[in-house]
Amino acid sequence: MYEDYEAMCEAMTRVKKNIKKGGIPKVMCPMVFGVTGTGRVAQGALEVLEQLPHIRVPPSEIKAFVNDPANKTMNKQVVICQFSSADMSRRIDGAPFNKTEYYASPEHYEGYFEEYLDSVTWLVHNIYWEAKYPRVLTRDGLAKA
Repeated sequence: MYEDYEAMCEAMTRVKKNIKKGGIPKVMCPMVFGVTGTGRVAQGALEVLEQLPHIRVPPSEIKAFVNDPANKTMNKQVVICQFSSADMSRRIDGAPFNKTEYYASPEHYEGYFEEYLDSVTWLVHNIYWEAKYPRVLTRDGLAKA
């Protein structure tokens, strides 16, 4: 949509000014961007989103943050919540997450990102995925959200 990166940054500057001046509509607050992944694509998405007035909230705190009545009127900044593979997958047997094992034996893991769907306004999905890994989202999970 934009001619180049600089043009996109100029547009983001205008959005930033509008948020600071008029705010985000209160019915959309807090506006949470859930960013999946920690690699280069995710870092690029974060670089863009962080041009907006924002705060970062970790996945372990996002549900409480969104459900706090004080944050329902927070309309002068967006919320960025970054999800790593450990925040989206867990061992089926309840043992601790191990990233090396996750990549070597993904059949021992299940996805649970859908538990966060009611806390995320916008999903910015940046992870590489193959069918052998747990799904981040399922049709049933989306239907329930």
